[in-house]
Formats: sequence, C-alpha cells, structure tokens
Amino acid sequence: MNKFILAFIVSLLIFSCSQPEVSHSSLTDVSTNDILTFKSLDDFLSTADRVGHMKEGDFILWEKERNFTSRYSDYKQLLESDIPTISKNGLSIVYNDNDSTFTINSVSTNIAKITNRSGLVIIDGATYLFSADEVAVLAGSSIIEQNELIGRSARSKKVISKPVIEIGTPTNTARVAPWDTYQQGNDVKDVVRGSNNPCWLGTRLVGKAYDIPHPTSPWQTLPRQSINVLASFYHQKAFGGNELIVPQKFEVTWNFEAFYNPCPICPNQYNPISGSYVESGVPSIEITVFDGVRGDIKNLNIPVSASAYNTSGQTVVSATAFLFTN
Repeated sequence: MNKFILAFIVSLLIFSCSQPEVSHSSLTDVSTNDILTFKSLDDFLSTADRVGHMKEGDFILWEKERNFTSRYSDYKQLLESDIPTISKNGLSIVYNDNDSTFTINSVSTNIAKITNRSGLVIIDGATYLFSADEVAVLAGSSIIEQNELIGRSARSKKVISKPVIEIGTPTNTARVAPWDTYQQGNDVKDVVRGSNNPCWLGTRLVGKAYDIPHPTSPWQTLPRQSINVLASFYHQKAFGGNELIVPQKFEVTWNFEAFYNPCPICPNQYNPISGSYVESGVPSIEITVFDGVRGDIKNLNIPVSASAYNTSGQTVVSATAFLFTN
C-alpha cells in the first residue's frame, strides 16, 4: 500500500510539472461578452501590432481560442458573401459610392482584429469605439457604456470623441498622414468569358490620422497614423458601368521608412518597414501596412498586383505601384 501511495504522489508531481506555464500577459486580452479587455493602452497597441501581422490561419485560431469574433472577421465574412446582398450600412463594412467598393469600418485592419463586431474594446477600465470616422471613449466598462457607444449619441457629453481624417494627396516626398491617393492598373482582356471588355486593378493608398482620446481628460490624446492599401479588381460591363469580379490572387509588398523618436531630446530616427501579403478568393482586399506613431514616411515603395486567368488559361496581371522618394 505504501508503495502504491508513493507511486501515486510521484505521478502527480510529474503531471503537475509537465503542465505549460500560463503567461499573465496573455490574460489581458480575455474575451468577456465578445469584447476584449486590456490592462493598458500599451498592451492594446502591442497586441494590435502582433495580431495584425499574424498569418490568416493563425489569426483564426487566435480568435477561436478566445471565443471572440472581431470586426475584421465580420467584415471578411460579409466581403466573401454574395456582394449584391451586403448591407451598405453594416457595422463592420462601409460602402464607397464613388468607386462602388467596400472598406472596413475602422482606423486600420490591425485595430479591427482586436475590436469586436461593434468596434468596441475595453482598455484600463474604459470602453473605446474605433470606427472609420472617429475614435470615441467612455469611462466605465459596463453594458451601459457599451450600448451608449454603439448608439453614439452626439448629445452625450460624457463621450470624448476624436475624428479620423482622410484627406489630401501625398507629394512625391511623402509626409505625415492624412492622405489618400488612387491608381488604376493596366487593362487585361479576355478574363470574363463572352466579354471583350477589359479588366483592371484599382488601388488606393490611404494614410489615416487619428487620435486615441483619454477617457477623462479631453486634452490628453495619443496621435497615431495608419497606412492602408485597398485593392479591387474591376470588369467593364457591356452596357456601361463597372463590376467587381474575383481575380486569381492579389499580391502586395511594401518597403518604407517610418519616423521614430526614441526620446524627447533624441534626434529623429526612421525605422525600416517591410512586408508582403497575398490573398485569393475575394474581389477586394484591404490591409494595414503600418499603424504607429504619427510622423514622416520616407522612401515608400508599395507595388500591388492582381493576377487572373484569361479564357485561354494564361495568367494576365494588372499592376500599380505607389512610390514616394526622399
């Protein structure tokens, strides 16, 4: 009997020692009622950067582990559904009348990946709303604050709101956001069977300037900017107008330098930023290539392409390239 008890105790010790350690930092983003909670703004921003750079499969797993559905995933689900049936007034998606495209209702895809369907997140006991038009905050984290932000009454003096700005066009020496510029790629033909009309890639490079407000001090804000690439594949319809169609794939690569000031008295520095992105199965994409400190952007090079099969089975490519040099 003693030998049995001793063996049982030893097995318990071995089992307990083999359990994985729980990272306390990972507990800051626990989902409660489908809304993530973070201990601090730094935790929130670092998580947005980390999650924003995940591969799509890793991000889906990250969401499932937290029993959480983000604004980004809701937007993607809508985008991949039957386009004509998409609500133009959905919470996660914004319809652009000027070019008949859909964009995500947020300051960046990185932020959209860690805010819920309604664009909400709890940071340090305050409830924040991130949308394409504004960043708003309300002290407190109960369902009352959440519902008030979802309803977003301009009459509420408790809500501190900062608008998101998307105007202007960058010069050949790119500077501080905001700016928004459009390019149209070369025509490719014989992509749609039975049509001689061309298809082409349309791209936008959007620099969004936004401030994250403090829940109780309107004069305390954190200035930020995001750089976003939007791409859609168009076909000229037979009787006028254009329609969105699904290409074989989209490809984006980026290289630039972003302003960085390590301390108030330090000389200005620039961090090199680079990356790539590929996606298939959708008529449009929207990705954030940078979301960080507001400041100069230098030596930017972002080529974008959409490839498709023509009716002969050959691959044809429509491409654009955003270039700003300093």
